[in-house]
Amino acid sequence: AFLGVLAGALAFGLGREAPAAQTYRATRVAPFVLDAAQERALRPGDVFRECDGLCPEMVVVPAGSFLMGDEEERDAALLPRHRVSIARPFAAGRTEVSFAEYGACIDHGRCGAWPSEYKIPELAGSRPVVHLEDAYMRIYVAWLAEVTGRRYRLLSSAEWEYVARAGTTTAYFWGDELLPGRAHCIRGCGSPFEDVRYEERDLTVAAAPVGSFPANAFGVFDMHGNVWEVVQDCWHDSYAGAPTDGSPWREAGGGDCDEVVVRGGGYQSVPRGIRSAARDALPPASAARPFVGFRVARDLPQLTGVAGGAGSEGGTGSEGGTGF
Repeated sequence: AFLGVLAGALAFGLGREAPAAQTYRATRVAPFVLDAAQERALRPGDVFRECDGLCPEMVVVPAGSFLMGDEEERDAALLPRHRVSIARPFAAGRTEVSFAEYGACIDHGRCGAWPSEYKIPELAGSRPVVHLEDAYMRIYVAWLAEVTGRRYRLLSSAEWEYVARAGTTTAYFWGDELLPGRAHCIRGCGSPFEDVRYEERDLTVAAAPVGSFPANAFGVFDMHGNVWEVVQDCWHDSYAGAPTDGSPWREAGGGDCDEVVVRGGGYQSVPRGIRSAARDALPPASAARPFVGFRVARDLPQLTGVAGGAGSEGGTGSEGGTGF
């Protein structure tokens, strides 16, 4: 099923674009795509969006290094702690992809249709899109790359943690202790969206609207809680032999690609499950859950006057490896 769905996405790039989709690309995307000079002029912290509204808002993340993993709990899945160096800036989605943004791919791209039993309430639009298999997340990213002509993709797990930490070494980007109103989790986060138990409400809107909580130092929202985020990596039981350059870790080193890595925790997670180091795994089809979403990244050329850059020099202090 995965291969069949993904094949449909690849067909999008083989000249089968419908006239309406061509019009959408020409009028609502192409005028907003950064040209080469605009790309080179970007600086860390700059924000851009390459469409007229219904696509991810991106922020430029600086190059730098950090310590990935956690030693406090002695959780094998987060050991050994190791230094990762991000050699050049890239762009990350400021928020998780929303229902409205994914809907643009349904209306004008190759994302198919909402399942017939999937009743999307009006107020779901600004919330992270959920209930998607990993294959459909990758179809969306392929569509976004196709219509913009730019290298959009999922984040690697290392990039995800680098962005989540945003130069910090603490459990959360704001410190080692939970502070009210900084994240959305099942208890202890002080979120205004915790007032009703998530099992009792419409699960398509159980997550908070994207961008509901303060951004971190990189200008990125919702890295702690709200919904788990799928990344490119396959599952490994530990970090032994993990890449140190921020690249995705897939089959090499015994990776289990029948399990996709998810990061950040969700609205049904306890506080320790939303810390910067937390990670878990799901079968690709099981990513279609009400508390699992995704965000996108975009490759950038070498930026004018921007060298390796000063990013995170931090490390750990967080726990992880909690289940759903």
